[in-house]
Amino acid sequence: MIIKAYNGDHVGATGFFRNRALNETVHDCVDVLDRPSIRVLFHAVSVGAEAYSFVIQRAHRHPGLDATRCDATDIDAEFLRAAGQADYPAQIVQAMTPDESKWFEPSSQGRVRVMAKIRERVRILPPTSYVGFESNVDYDVVFLLNSLLYVDGPSQRRTIDRIARYNTGLLVTTGFHLDRIKEDLGENGYHPVTKNIAAIHDGWTGRRSLEPGFMVPGITHHTPYLPPFSTGPDSEYKYCAVFAK
Repeated sequence: MIIKAYNGDHVGATGFFRNRALNETVHDCVDVLDRPSIRVLFHAVSVGAEAYSFVIQRAHRHPGLDATRCDATDIDAEFLRAAGQADYPAQIVQAMTPDESKWFEPSSQGRVRVMAKIRERVRILPPTSYVGFESNVDYDVVFLLNSLLYVDGPSQRRTIDRIARYNTGLLVTTGFHLDRIKEDLGENGYHPVTKNIAAIHDGWTGRRSLEPGFMVPGITHHTPYLPPFSTGPDSEYKYCAVFAK
């Protein structure tokens, strides 16, 4: 279920466990990092679904052992307020597995809330744009999903330049400018992790269902339409979502 969040010109559509192929691949990669505790940053987190999804999946994989902590931010303060409350329509659990839905509890009529033991692992940071975000904390994993199309090409490069300064392991990103992503990532020491690359690409069903050239007037700089997976030039960058340093 997609949670549609809007506030003025800000669009924060999100959802729990949205791309299962991506989720499993990222968690496999995190396990390979083999670090006692994992620090994770979610940019453009909207109302928090993807950050809580990640922590739930870590808890399921490593019950009683995992020490994952997530920081999360977004440009929109109202989205972050909702993320901190972690209270959602009850319909979100209908598409979840029992292992996923057990981390939610009723909050009010027609609503559910992420349980406290998961909420306490996600720290909501002040609102900020990822283009100008600075950090004196190093993060093992940084997420920036389906958002770089909302800025122009040079801003994408500045964003990746900055992320590379505080990201020590994995960058998980989608919705970028395909025509320049290889250069922007390569100059910052990232290489694609191609495990499950086609399945992850096809898992973005919302963008895959759009018509070529589809635009969101006044918001996106490039079409959010995602072309079919291809093995053409630079496809390992253009159609990838997980990158390692």
